[in-house]
Amino acid sequence: MFNLKELLTQHKVRKGKRNETLLDMLAQLETPMESDEIADGDEYSTLGRKIRKFFSRELFYSLPRVIQSFLLDSQDNELSDTQLMYLSRIPWNEDSYIDIQIADAKNILDHSHYGMETVKEKILRFIACQKHVGNTYGVVLLLVGPPGVGKTSIASTIAEAMGRKIEKISLAGVSDALSLRGANSMFSDSKPGRIIEAVIHAQTRSLVILLDEIDKMGSSKEHGDPAYVLLDILDSDRSSYTDGFLEVAVDLSKVVFIATANNLREISPILQDRMEIIELPGYTHDERIKIVTDYIWPNLVKKYRLNSLSLDSKLKFSIDKEAISYLIDNYTNEAGVRSLSQYCNSLCQAIISLYYTKGELINNISLDNVNVLMSSIHYESQLIQQSKQKRQPKKRKARLYKPTNL
Repeated sequence: MFNLKELLTQHKVRKGKRNETLLDMLAQLETPMESDEIADGDEYSTLGRKIRKFFSRELFYSLPRVIQSFLLDSQDNELSDTQLMYLSRIPWNEDSYIDIQIADAKNILDHSHYGMETVKEKILRFIACQKHVGNTYGVVLLLVGPPGVGKTSIASTIAEAMGRKIEKISLAGVSDALSLRGANSMFSDSKPGRIIEAVIHAQTRSLVILLDEIDKMGSSKEHGDPAYVLLDILDSDRSSYTDGFLEVAVDLSKVVFIATANNLREISPILQDRMEIIELPGYTHDERIKIVTDYIWPNLVKKYRLNSLSLDSKLKFSIDKEAISYLIDNYTNEAGVRSLSQYCNSLCQAIISLYYTKGELINNISLDNVNVLMSSIHYESQLIQQSKQKRQPKKRKARLYKPTNL
């Protein structure tokens, strides 16, 4: 039989030893390390406990010496948890070298955009200089053109041709310089600027940052003009860019900046002087037909999986040039192809809807059926019935005045 008293005694002994072990471990953590316990050159051990919570030993020694000194000189109460979190997420140790092949870059540009030889020539020269000169080639491209000509897509293609990630920063309506520069850490809701956030999100400092719609920026009397922040970023030494929240220099010399705008009138001449302007003209009628035929329509066929509507694998879904010309002349009035692309989206949706509604499959959009697909499919009969039942409002009969007997 078990001896209950002996079992309780053994349990108390084990519990007491465990508590003594925990107390010893806690005392070692709270007791400052003696000088002889710190290895020679082990600066990591001198960091505050809160800093070590965000920076491991491996991460600390992989940081640039300037950042190590900044952390060593800082006390736990001088840096907030948010500051340390963002500092630990910046890709300090990322130092990738991208070998750009000009021939490959040219093929990417040709396959992604039709025409625009003059624009592509300037872009390839820019890429070649970036390859040869390196990080010190800090020219900023400004793509200017009407809506829908492909400024944003060209910027993405440039990033692809250079083998870089791209991060888009929309500047439309931005009137606060702090959103770009970053607010001081003394504010409760402060955080780094959008430049640093883009670097953290991409997890590389060798990226393309797209400053989209730079001509639509505003200005604030309280928090400054964001245009002056851009001037400081684009015109100064990018290797020592200092964010207002982090309060430490970040090397942005490997970042390639590309800006887009609809027109130059809203951009200050000082800011224009810091950029290389590439104007994108509008497309001609024939160029838009070519773009739809070779680029937009094939991509939409894949996007909407139109080939899966038929059991015949050889059946092709196409659109005639006459139908595209009809859309251009009667539905769009633009220099680009954005609206034209949206109408082609509607045609694909109509093909799918007509197939599941009436069992009809239209695989070739021609001048004869383009109007059918652009009109109502699901409510056609109801619309006709409503038009027949529509009546004119009844005219009220004039009332005759009848005097009453007094």
